[in-house]
Amino acid sequence: MRRIGDTPTRRRFYELPIGTRHVLVEWRLFDSFRAARRQFWSTPCLYTFADPSNRQGDYVGKTATGLGLRYPSEPERSRGALVFVAALEPPYLEFAEHMTIFYHCPPVNKRGRGTLPLPHIPILHRFEGVDSWWGCGTTRTIGRCYEGPLFLRPGNIREAGTGRIIA
Repeated sequence: MRRIGDTPTRRRFYELPIGTRHVLVEWRLFDSFRAARRQFWSTPCLYTFADPSNRQGDYVGKTATGLGLRYPSEPERSRGALVFVAALEPPYLEFAEHMTIFYHCPPVNKRGRGTLPLPHIPILHRFEGVDSWWGCGTTRTIGRCYEGPLFLRPGNIREAGTGRIIA
């Protein structure tokens, strides 16, 4: 039986373009899910619904066919939440979703937490021109604050490469 903090025994390897050093996810904030769906009707994208009080990503999802086909009507979990969406090319789409779910355990996502995604390539989140590695809030731009979705939570931070829970 696997205990919390143990290294996951299952692994999933993703085929990414040769030379990929990081995956850039450029988030956009929308007033409503309807506005996001209109903008990303048929565009492959990564999306998250975040708590408005602290911007913590509560759910992360992906769609290769666009939000219009994935959601014919507004999902219940998007009501009252901040809706962040990022266009992402298919080679990176499933990988970025799995990495975010595995390493940061959004509370609504249940699948993807027990399988280590490989290779271990960092995700650079960008919102309104400000960068943050792993969506943790720390920025690479001095004097500006990252205001995009946040994914780090105490008790859910995993060690890079092994997946062991460290904090």
